[in-house]
Amino acid sequence: MTDMYNKLFTKILDSSIWSESTDTRIVWLTFIAAMDEEGMVRFAAAQNVAHRARVSVDAAKEAIRVLESPDPDSSDQEHEGRRIERVPGGWIVLN
Repeated sequence: MTDMYNKLFTKILDSSIWSESTDTRIVWLTFIAAMDEEGMVRFAAAQNVAHRARVSVDAAKEAIRVLESPDPDSSDQEHEGRRIERVPGGWIVLN
């Protein structure tokens, strides 16, 4: 397995995601760190996300719900501001 390098831009500090709960921000950063070059994040379930993000399973489930939901305050309204989508094998990072 090859390590991936994913850029994290300072504009994240001014994005609507930074207004979310700490657990949601941590899960979002975990998704960014874990995604491959096509944006695929290969976590089988919320329990795997929780383990990798070091948050409770309930917190991971809530964060996933937020990240999968439309965000009218997102600066990128493609996919209605949704950040992730569940796909076979994990999630895809949309935004």
